[in-house]
Formats: sequence, C-alpha cells, structure tokens
Amino acid sequence: MSIRRLMTLLLMVILGTMTMTIDVSASIPYRTFTEDSEGNRIPTHDAYLPAENIFRFESTTGFETLNQPEDVDYVSELDIHVIADTGNKRIVILDGEFKVKRTFTAPELERPTGIAANANHIYVADPDASSLFVFDHTGVLLETISRPESPLFGDDDTLFRPTKVKVDGTGNLYVVSEGSYNGILFFNPSFTFQNYFGSNSVIVTFRLIFENLFLTDAQRENRIIRNRPPSPNNVAVSDEGFVYTVTTGLSGNAIKRFNYVGDNKYPENMSDQATYVSVAAGPSGNTVALTSEGVIDAFDNEGNLLFSFAGSGLQDSRLGLIGEGTAVLIKDDSTILVLDKKNNGFQRFVPTAFATAIHSAIALYMDGRYDDAREAWEDVLKVNQLFDLAHRGLGQAYFKQNEYDLAFEEFKLARDRTGYSMVYWELRNAVLVEQIPLIMSLVFLGIIASLVIRPLERKTGIIHRMTKPLRTFASHPFVHEWLFMFHFLRHPLDGFDDIKHRRGVSTRSTHVWVLLSVVLIILHIRFTGFLFNPYTISSSTVRNTVMIALFGLSVLITANYLVSTLAEGEGRFSDIYIGAVHALSPLIIFMPILIALSNVLTLNESFLYYFPVIVLVLWTLFYLYFMIKDIHNYQVGETFKNIFMTLFTAVILLIVGFILYNIFHQAYDFVTSVIREVVIRSET
Repeated sequence: MSIRRLMTLLLMVILGTMTMTIDVSASIPYRTFTEDSEGNRIPTHDAYLPAENIFRFESTTGFETLNQPEDVDYVSELDIHVIADTGNKRIVILDGEFKVKRTFTAPELERPTGIAANANHIYVADPDASSLFVFDHTGVLLETISRPESPLFGDDDTLFRPTKVKVDGTGNLYVVSEGSYNGILFFNPSFTFQNYFGSNSVIVTFRLIFENLFLTDAQRENRIIRNRPPSPNNVAVSDEGFVYTVTTGLSGNAIKRFNYVGDNKYPENMSDQATYVSVAAGPSGNTVALTSEGVIDAFDNEGNLLFSFAGSGLQDSRLGLIGEGTAVLIKDDSTILVLDKKNNGFQRFVPTAFATAIHSAIALYMDGRYDDAREAWEDVLKVNQLFDLAHRGLGQAYFKQNEYDLAFEEFKLARDRTGYSMVYWELRNAVLVEQIPLIMSLVFLGIIASLVIRPLERKTGIIHRMTKPLRTFASHPFVHEWLFMFHFLRHPLDGFDDIKHRRGVSTRSTHVWVLLSVVLIILHIRFTGFLFNPYTISSSTVRNTVMIALFGLSVLITANYLVSTLAEGEGRFSDIYIGAVHALSPLIIFMPILIALSNVLTLNESFLYYFPVIVLVLWTLFYLYFMIKDIHNYQVGETFKNIFMTLFTAVILLIVGFILYNIFHQAYDFVTSVIREVVIRSET
C-alpha cells in the first residue's frame, strides 16, 4: 500500500471518528456541569453518556415488566440486581445482563419500597406493613423485624414505618423510617435495634428564635413538634464503611457522609441540591445523588462536585432524560444505573474518557501513587484547562512529592485556599530557616543602633538637624491640615471639636484623604494575600467596589445631614463630611499594615489577621458614634435616635434613587427609539 493511500485512509478514519463524535454529542439531550473555584456551576465536557433504556426484562417464560419500582441494590459478588417492584408487591432479581433470574413475593409484603442485599440475604423495607423482612435468595422469609421495644427507640407514639434500608459488610442494617427526626435506625447483625445514627440539625430561623423568646410553655411545646429536625429520606453504605444520607429540603448539607462514630465528613457548604431522593456510594469514595427532577450529581470523597448531568423526562422521553427517578446506583466500573418509576425500568449511563480519567486520577491519589495521579490529572487538563478540580488534584500530587513551588501555582489556579496555605507554610518555613542568620544579624544591629543613636543625638543633635527639612515641609499649612488625621487618631474628641471650629483641618485636605482611600481600596483588592482576599481580581471588581464605597459614603453623609437639619443638629454639611472621613481613620491608616500582614500569614494564623480587622471596624464605629454626638451636640439618646433615622433615611434615598433611575432609563430608551424611528423614516 502506497504512503499516499495510507495517509488518505488514515484521514478518512480520523474524519469518520470526528463525525461519529459530533453525532453522539448532538444526540445527548442534556448538558454537563461542574463546580468552579467560586462554587458556581459551569458547563464542562460530557462526563456520562446515556447508553440504553431497559424496560423489558427477558425471563425463561418471555419478558417481565416492572410496576412503579421504588428501589434497587447491586450485589457485586453475585453480579445481580435486586429490585423492589413496589406496584407488583414482589422482589425481582436480575443477573448482570438484566435478565430475570428469579422473582418472589410473600403474603406479608404490602408495599415494598426499600431494598438491600448481600451474598446471603435480601432485606426489604415495607412502610405499610411497619416491618423489615429478611429473605434468603430463594425467597424464603427468614425474619420479620417489627417496631423495636427498646426505650432508645422512643415513646409509645413513635411509629416504625421503614421506607429504605441498606446493609454494610458486617451485616449491620441502616434503616430510614418515615418521620424519624432522630436520624436513621441502626440494627446490629442480630437485627436488634441499637440506636439512632446520622441525625440532622434543627433549622434555626428568626421565627424560631422569636417564638423561643415570646411563646408560653404550652405554645412552645407545640412549636417544638413543628420544628424537629428534618428526617433523612434515603441512605447508602460504602465498602469502606461510610454511611451516606440525603435529606430533601436542606441546602449546603443535603447529602452527608458519616464515619463510624457519626461525624459528617462532608463540608457544610456543598454544591448540592434540595431535592435529592436517592444516593449511592461508588469506588474510591465517589458518590452519586439523584434529584426528583432527574438530575444526577457526582461527588468525590471530599464532597467536591465532579459532574452534574441528565434531567427530567416527564415531558420528554428521549434517552438520557429520566421520567421519575427513585433510586440510583454506581458500579465498580463507574457505570450509573437509574431506576425510573414512571417508565418502569432502568436507564444506564456510561462514563466518557474524560470522566474515566478523573476517576482514575482520584483512585491513584487515594492509593498513594502520586506520580501516576499527577500524570492522570495532566491528561484531564489537556482536555479541559479550566477544570479547577484537576488543578487542585495536581497540586495535591505535587505537595505529596514535596514539589512545593509547583503545588503553590496549582493550588492558586484552583483557588484552593486550604492547599495553598499548606504549601505556603512549607515555603515560608524554608525561607525562614535559610534566612535565620540574616534576621538575627538585623535584630542585633537594630539593638546596637538604638543603644548608640540616642546618646549620639543627645550630644550632637545630628538627627534633629537632619530632619529639619521634614519639619519645615510639615509646617506648610496644607501639609499640616493633611497630617491632622494622625492627630485625630490619637485625640478623637478634641479632633471633632477642631473640625467643628476648623482648627488645623480643611475640606481640601479631606478631599486628599478620600482620594487616598480610593487608592487603598484598589491596593486592598489587588494586593491582599490570596488566603484573605475575597475578591476575584478584575477591572470591573475594582471599579464597582470603589463606586459602591464612595456612593455609600455620600448617601450616609447626605442622610445624616437631612435628619440632623430636622432634629436641631448643629453640624454643617461640610462638618459631617470632614468628620465622617476622619472617623474612618483607623481603617485608612492601618489598611497598609493589614495588606502586608495578609501576605505573610497562613490560615492557621488567620486570627492574627481577622482580630485586628474586627478591632479596626469597632474602633471606626466608635468614632462614627462620637462624630454624630459631638458634631451635632447631641445627648446619648438623641445620638442613637439620629443614627437610626440616618440609616432609615439612607434606605429611603436608595429606593427613591432606584425608582428615578428606572424612570429616566425608560424615558431615555423611549426618546432614543423615537429618534431612531424618525431617522429611519426620513431616510426612506
């Protein structure tokens, strides 16, 4: 075969592959999302592809169908799927190829909604029968677990209506009971109730706080009944022994991952959804959760969102859209199965090469194979450079290999502050160890200099002569007015009186401080250390922050002037303006120190950053209070009244301004559209 013909054939294969890829992608009826470093869901490459709908199941007598199935479990040792066929009041066992291996029922089954299985037993939760049933794999009923008699279960009014059940590797049962606000029920392998496990917390609201303060004991007792913690609505158990729960209605912690002592190892601010109906544990600590809208969310072992895909098929029956999902499971090969109650069958999703690379990288890292994990994450980044989790994973791999400089850059790209802090700690320690001789030398020289300079100054006055030009410059009237800020910082009460009578301060020097404040805001956004910088640095961020700060200050000064004019305040508008700017002196003067401090601390020392911030804010509020009191010559009660009315007036001004802005904006659009219409008609 000639080289030209070989190249032509190769080109045809490549083009054919591209064409097939485009056709498959175009047939997918949903988009895939992931989470960026700011917690926003953003589009990413397809992670899972819909493979097939399975709604008819081959058996020895023909084909079987399901009727409103509620739950499914998979036993990897036997390669079987066990289904709670709720509408038919039976249990269906399918083999690995989804062929019917066995079905069975029992007179005791009324509405089986939960299923769990291992190599020896099948466990069925039936809320209408108020029981758990234990069968062998031939359908023989071995045990009926009724309402526990233990005092730990609750009083006589506590109901036992099991809806979901899962079993761990040692035979312990984890049961979701309808309305059980104490959490899921834990039974040992002998089917004896032990205690509750993995409860949610009461959702604290302002209404709840208000009712606690003002309701009577009887009213409070009734209110407590209505404000119990929400009950988990599904459960899963991993091979490693972690117990997962999902709770409808929660946000940020709708999905939880409990260790054996009941501690939730997932963060409290996950990128989750409030409509989860099912959860499943997969390989390498990965988890998938299914919403009532048919969306599948996949998480890693730390609760980071990997992918979010699929969607509702209530109005659309295309492959990949789920009619009414009731259960989800993930196999060792990362294949995902969704039980569809509306369509009485399964939908199977298979991972793409992109998802497989991510799963592989996570598994390699957890196995301690950091070199291989690094290569896997690099492969992921070749596909999607904006996949933040890949940068984070690459940073972790570099960190484990002590390549701190590379890890530093990757964690910063991923905006992972925890990882960045760990690396920065190591880099800072290395610098400190290397520079200890220099640091000690500088300290020693500083001590010597302080011991020498003071006697030398007393004898010769050389420092006094050297600083004479500075004192001359500082005595200039405008410079003296500008330096008043530092005098005010030390003597605020005298400073307000000086402002009121214009002693050593002026409006023009205050303008300069406002301009410097703008510069400090820009420096704060641009140069505050990554660990303590809440901003996404961009020109729009800088512009918007400066405009909000100046606009807010202007509104508050104007509101205070209007209120004080009506409330017999003595301060002029210029007095309020100068006083307000100088009251901000703690923040203005110490801001450069905070910026510098933020660049040398880690998260372990965050107290050394946030405590001064709190002190400066309280210091500033203290000055603002005395500014209003002294400028307007108010008593204490009058001052607080003025502050309240100032804030209220500021809100009113903002509302009025917003209304006027909309009116003028609409008028502008109307006038421009009329002019545009006139121009068009005149041209025709």
